[in-house]
Formats: sequence, C-alpha cells, structure tokens
Amino acid sequence: MANNISEKTIRIVEELKKRTAKEAYVVKYAVEEEMTLTGTKLGGVPYWDLKQDYPTNKKGEKLVLLAQINLEEEKTKAPLPEKGILQFFIEDDAEGYLMGLDFDNLGVQNGYRVVYHPEVDKTVTEEAVKALGIKTCKESEDLPVFKECPFHLVWKTTYLTREYWDLIGDEIQDILKEVYDEEVEDFDVDEYFTEEEHSYMDEELGDDTTSNMLGYPFFTQDDPRDSDSPYDTVLLQLDSVDDEDGNEIIMWGDVGVGNFFINLEDLKRCDFSKVLYSWDCC
Repeated sequence: MANNISEKTIRIVEELKKRTAKEAYVVKYAVEEEMTLTGTKLGGVPYWDLKQDYPTNKKGEKLVLLAQINLEEEKTKAPLPEKGILQFFIEDDAEGYLMGLDFDNLGVQNGYRVVYHPEVDKTVTEEAVKALGIKTCKESEDLPVFKECPFHLVWKTTYLTREYWDLIGDEIQDILKEVYDEEVEDFDVDEYFTEEEHSYMDEELGDDTTSNMLGYPFFTQDDPRDSDSPYDTVLLQLDSVDDEDGNEIIMWGDVGVGNFFINLEDLKRCDFSKVLYSWDCC
C-alpha cells in the first residue's frame, strides 16, 4: 500500500511512531472462553477473600464487579504488580444511571472501588462468594457490561492513532510545523488525509488500543483531570466495543468510555486507595 501513499504521509507516520511510542497492555476480549472465579474477566462473580468486608457504597449496598485481572496469569510486569488479583467494582445505580460516578468527588471511592488481593486463596468457591448476597452485571440493566466474558492483556508498543483524534491532531500539527514549516488552522485528521492514507495509518499505527492499561487516555468528551492532577497513569480504560458479530460487549451510555487513573508512584507501591474513576459518552 505504501507505493500509493505520499512520501509526506509516510514521513508523518514515522514521526508519530518516534514521538508517541508507549508500551502498554491492550485489552483483548475472549468471548468464547469460559470464565473462572479467579480468572481475568469482564463482569461475572468476583474472587473474594472471605476474611475481608465486601465493598459497598454509601448506602451499604454491595458494589458489582466490572473487571478482574489475574496478574500472574496475565504475566504483568512493573509498574503493575506481578501476582495477585486486581479488581474494579462500580455501583448499580438504576435511579441516577451514574454507575458509581460522582462529579463532585472524583477520586473518592464511594460508588466504586479498586481492590488488590496480593495473595489468592484457592479454596474460595464461587458458591461461597455468591452467598455474600452479591449481584453480577448480567443481573442488571443499568451497568455497561452487556456480555460477561474473559479477556486478556497483550503487551505491545502503542501509538497515538486516529481513535485519539484530539491528541493525534495536536501531534500532527507539531510535525507539520517542525518538519514542513506548514501551519494548518482548524486541523482535522479525517479531512487532511485521504481514505487510502487513513487505512495506511491504521495499519502502521494499529487501532483498537483505547481499552488498555498504562496506555494513552481516551475520552469522548473532556479529560476530567486538572493540569496538575496527580492521576497521571491509566490504570484501566475500557472503551465501548462489540464482538465480531456486532453484539455489544460493553457500552458506556451512548458509545462512551470508562477510565480509572492512578498516580504512577502509588501504582509502584501497590497502593490503590487513591484512584480516579470517570466515564463519559457522546
């Protein structure tokens, strides 16, 4: 395909690779696999250390498992822990449909909770966890998970792609200015390149990387963090996505995205007490 692509576009893509390369874990769903109690999954019955209090909201209602990651099975490495289970819980809020989001208290784990189990008790059974009186995503019509299923983490070099339309636009404008002394007002990635060039960019830079850990943040609206926010790292980001047959796996409102951010130094210390959760949609 490169033979039909301008040298300018090829140079821009190579510059994007150099300037935006970031190592991250990309989420890949495995809808045909069976879920297990301790496995990595979207929704389902969570593993739980029965010696601990189960997470609840301010009303004392039990939170629902959004996602669970078995770090040892996924072979994660620093700055993530290399063993144990990391979990993300959110509130089933049928009345307000906020799914644990509190605009006035971002970063306060009331309607959501991030829990880390450094050790896994393999004697815990699914029946024992269910006996706690918990609910799963499939039992609610007000949570973003439409299809509970396993997923896996793929370690790869990611780049800013057209999915990150605001970030990549700024980066390309910088490249055009610095390399070609070209300034474009009201720059639009989709309008600047041809459809064939779009395909080339997608092949070279990759796509479907917006569901990730440690990668680039993605928003359908605005970044909820201030410029001096300590939450500098994507702990987990789950974008709305369908399976190969077009059936919804996860959907945040009107095709939105859910984000969990953490400070990198807290992550290195395995301190998940301060995590910012937000989601937005179109």
